[in-house]
Amino acid sequence: MMLAVTAGKVRGLAVDEDVRGQGWGGALLRRTIQVYDQLGFLALEGSFDAGSPHLEAFYRRHGFEVLALGGKVQMDHLGQVVQLGTNNSERMFVRHRGRTHLPWSQDLARARQGL
Repeated sequence: MMLAVTAGKVRGLAVDEDVRGQGWGGALLRRTIQVYDQLGFLALEGSFDAGSPHLEAFYRRHGFEVLALGGKVQMDHLGQVVQLGTNNSERMFVRHRGRTHLPWSQDLARARQGL
C-alpha cells in the first residue's frame, strides 16, 4: 500500500507525428511531474521501447534517470526494499524526490542507526 501512494507511473505519453518537435510532449510531461509533485508522490517512473533512442534524451532533459536495457530501480528509501523493472525490450526511466520529502525519513534513519 505504501508504494501505491508514493510512486507514480507515466504510461502512454504520445504526441502525433504532425506536431512532434513543437514542445507538446515536454509540456505534457512537465504537467505530469507537477501534478505528481503536488500529490506528494516521491518517485515517478515509466518505460519506453528500447528501439526508440530519441526518447532517452527526451526523458533525461526532463530530469529523469534512464536505465540500461532491463535495468531495475531499487527504492529502499521507502522503508521496505521495493524493486521495479521492465522486460528486456524496454528501458526504464525514473525521477525521485529527495529523501527529506519522506514523512517517515527521520524515523527510518533512526531505525537504521539502531536508535
